[in-house]
Amino acid sequence: MTTASTVLALDSVTSSTLLGAIIAIASTAFGALLTNILRTRWERKRRMQEIVFEPLLGQLMRVLQSIGAGEKPDLNELEKISMHPAAFLLSKDLKKKISSAKGLFRLYGIFYRSALAKIQTIITQEIDRYVSEHGVSPEVKKSLGLGKYQLEYRAFVGTQLLGSVTSEICLLLSMQPFDILMDRLGGMRNVKIQYILGGHVFDKEASEAILRSAMNLADKDEDIEVARSMRHTIAVSENSPVRPLFELLKQQF
Repeated sequence: MTTASTVLALDSVTSSTLLGAIIAIASTAFGALLTNILRTRWERKRRMQEIVFEPLLGQLMRVLQSIGAGEKPDLNELEKISMHPAAFLLSKDLKKKISSAKGLFRLYGIFYRSALAKIQTIITQEIDRYVSEHGVSPEVKKSLGLGKYQLEYRAFVGTQLLGSVTSEICLLLSMQPFDILMDRLGGMRNVKIQYILGGHVFDKEASEAILRSAMNLADKDEDIEVARSMRHTIAVSENSPVRPLFELLKQQF
């Protein structure tokens, strides 16, 4: 073999080795880059879950539970989360659904306050009517004089208090206190209901008579009926307009 041939052969071997080394380095670098990209994306997704998606889903559930229970929905935390800087990275579709849900909750809040004011007026009116016709104990009369116009129903098993509900909630949900309490307690047995007026134990038949007449008046009030209908649409119906947002948030996990 001539010297020139030897040199060419060595150059070929050197080129092949160098090319292999370059490919190996490039593969390693690409692999590291890809791993870094995937890790960055995973960390970004995890951070979005912790900062935005989990809190949003949790607050959405709390608001819906409050509305379903006949309580005033508190939107403060939901507003804070939706205005977090990280929330601006959400998709347009998700942002739109969040905005629509908040608007719907605020609208319900307006009707809720209007209905609650009507309900409180009705309850006060019916309690006064009962008192004028039948009278009450001095203790209850004193409480009413202090403005404590509230019928309350407390659930007990033995001496243990398990829960309570007010006449306002009963009228808003258009349900009897026993049914509401049983729903909350999962149908627990041996439950006894204690009737309270103005913070004092009150007669069962009298409480039922007051609530019955108040319910009849509430059923005829348009503002109360609108609030009832909105509550059912938002928090009870399977076709709730908030459900698409709820499902979209669950898909982020």
